[in-house]
This record gives sequence, structure tokens and C-alpha cells, in this order.
Amino acid sequence: MTISKADEPWKAARSLGDLAAATIEFLEGRLPETPLHGGPPHSESSPLIPSLVAMKRAGFVTTDSQPGWMDESTRCTQRAYVEGICNESTAAKITEDLLAEDLVVISFSPGSDVYSSIAVTVDQGSPFTFLGRWSVDELDHLRNGHTQLDADLDAAWALQIFDPTWARNDRFWPAVLRALAME
Repeated sequence: MTISKADEPWKAARSLGDLAAATIEFLEGRLPETPLHGGPPHSESSPLIPSLVAMKRAGFVTTDSQPGWMDESTRCTQRAYVEGICNESTAAKITEDLLAEDLVVISFSPGSDVYSSIAVTVDQGSPFTFLGRWSVDELDHLRNGHTQLDADLDAAWALQIFDPTWARNDRFWPAVLRALAME
């Protein structure tokens, strides 16, 4: 990404909290892109923005998400999911609080490199988007040379949370917010 005035929040970030604040600015339309996502949020994300903002304010810095939905005519379907990074205590809280829910939490400890495939999007009958994959290198897009931010990223846990039921969208977001004590 080319450095511009819009990049100032990313260049100035000194903690996971600062990254969360910058991505809230992005979700609310005050920044045109993030280091992980060029352009504005996808239209399917519009209804998710209040939940994503609440998650960031609670210490879970979301990096990717999608709603659950289905279009039988095109054989396209999605599982609701959210991916993000947080400190160890937030990761433990989310994981523990979602144990009683019909959701799946994949937790990647700091420094993890894992490559497996769990399809969460099917496009025209073929798997298209996958979870279960994580590389510590993904955090390099968020690094800016500030010592504290680098330390936070080095210690960050990555979580991928998804609803195993295709196209369901009514339980996932409230459950994750409850786990973060936001609802």
C-alpha cells in the first residue's frame, strides 16, 4: 500500500488498541482502506459493522468476516465467520465463553503457521473461502516499526470463529458479542 494521509493511523499505531481504533475509522467510512483490505468494506458487511466495531472496542481486532447466507439459484452459500487478533486473556475468554455455543473457535498461538482447509464459502458449487489457515507473516502488514506494537503483534493470538451451519446468521454475532461481554 502506498503511504498517504489516509495511512497516518496505521503508521502512528503503537498498540493493538490503536489498530482497533484505526479499523473502526475504516468501518465507519472515515478511512478508505486498511493494510489488509484495499477499498471500502464490502456491501455484505454493512449490517455487521456495529458488531465488528463492538468487538474491536472489546479488544478483539477483527481482520476479516462474512455473514451467513445462501443463494440456491447460483449454488452460493456462506458460513458466518469472523477472524481477528487479540491478547492471550481475550483469546481465552472468547474460547471459554463460546464452548457452550454451536460455534467453532480455531485458536492460533503466537508464532503459529498452520495450513489446513475448512470451507466457509461455496461459490457456484465449489469451495471458495477457507479458514483453518494462519501464518504469523499475516501480521507483517500491520507492523510499522513501533516497538510496543511489534511486541503486541508478536504476542497476539489469532482466532477464527465460525458457525458450522451454512447460511445461518442469527446466532453467530450475538454469541460472539456475549463472549466479549458486549451484549
